[in-house]
Amino acid sequence: NAQQPRGENSTYLVERDANAAVASLTNRQLIETALAKCLAAQVILKLKHKKYHQVAETILQIKVESLQQKWFVTSSDLGIYILLCSMATMARKCLKMMVSSTPTIRKLLESEPLFIELLNAYSSSRFGKCFEIMKSVRSRLLLDPFLSRNVDELFSKIRQRCVIQYLRPYSTIKMETMCEALVTTMPDLQLSLLELVEAGHVQLRIDQNAGIIRLIDERDEESTLRRVNETCDRSILRAKSLLWKTAMARANIHSISDKETRQKRKKDGRADRNTLDYDDVGALGPISDDFNMSFESASGQNYIEDLGDI
Repeated sequence: NAQQPRGENSTYLVERDANAAVASLTNRQLIETALAKCLAAQVILKLKHKKYHQVAETILQIKVESLQQKWFVTSSDLGIYILLCSMATMARKCLKMMVSSTPTIRKLLESEPLFIELLNAYSSSRFGKCFEIMKSVRSRLLLDPFLSRNVDELFSKIRQRCVIQYLRPYSTIKMETMCEALVTTMPDLQLSLLELVEAGHVQLRIDQNAGIIRLIDERDEESTLRRVNETCDRSILRAKSLLWKTAMARANIHSISDKETRQKRKKDGRADRNTLDYDDVGALGPISDDFNMSFESASGQNYIEDLGDI
């Protein structure tokens, strides 16, 4: 019969429902693998255009377990890319926070002990060890078809950050000591310092006769200038106050502020300072209020002129 009852296909329908979950899981794996490949392709493209910070951000979005072992890039390659790009573009504090908060970097570098050692040396400020490891892996990185053209630039940026980080705690340092710590020669160190000064990353003076580097701290200059301005403002206010007191003394206006009257004013209320008494005797006469004023009509005009000048 061409048409069969629905009941005869019941076994087939049950088998298809049983395999539906497997097909769904496989499709999900295919989607995750395709997404990982797309992100990895973006990493290669951004690396070509030297967008190193975006390279690190994109690699963090990749699910490593979804990336196939035999493809254009492996998980170890991505670990090397994110490590070098992060060291070249991020501050050491930010890099340490990223490594501690996201274990992706260490997971990608499980099969690369040299680069894990490079990360640990950079995090612990052992910059001489960093330069040694970078020198030993340079020939291998030059064989990478996607990274070879960026190796020298990335290493230069990392070296500059290491030098800046080394100089930060010091105000003066001997160049010989710095060469020993960074495992470099004097000409290479001078060239690195010159590049940093020209780029505006540091401000320093090099005394070649004494072999000493002196750093210029902009914050000290700003704080000194701020203190000088504050001192000038206080001096101006004090000078104006002295001129005001001199004018009041020339006009025979005297202020009384002893402890007894001050305590009395606090208890009984402050007296009205607008009340002025005229006294022919002057400051030696009896005082009826906080102020005692004595001047002639001819000196009143001079007093007003003095106040106008102030």
